[in-house]
Amino acid sequence: AKRLVDREFNLSYMDRPPAHNTITAGRWPAPGAGAGGGLSMEEGIVTTLGVKLGDRLTFEVAGASFTAPVTSLRKLDWDSMQVNFFVIAPPALLADRPTSFITAFNLPGGEAQAMTRLANAFPNLTIVDMSAILAQALAWANNIAS
Repeated sequence: AKRLVDREFNLSYMDRPPAHNTITAGRWPAPGAGAGGGLSMEEGIVTTLGVKLGDRLTFEVAGASFTAPVTSLRKLDWDSMQVNFFVIAPPALLADRPTSFITAFNLPGGEAQAMTRLANAFPNLTIVDMSAILAQALAWANNIAS
């Protein structure tokens, strides 16, 4: 648990829960909730850290701290290949903080040069070719099965 608390955390903001998450306890912050709107946390990390609904957590983002209560717990499917976050806050809570963006897209086979062009045009992007990773994992799994 100490290692989880002392490292950088996957923290995000959203107006509503992701479609692939299930609220299992509490309530999602009301749309447009201000800084006191609350936090939604993943069930596993809540158990590991001993956090309960109503507990107030303090985060430091780019040198500035904020505190908010935990108002909901979420069940995630970590094997889904969907983007997941341990903690989600209402947008107003992180409005003045630096932001990084993450996305995923499907690139049809034979379009590998598009990734190179994208990386050249936007050198600050981190591009991960999941098809290469999945192909390697599948080859490994097939070797074990045979």
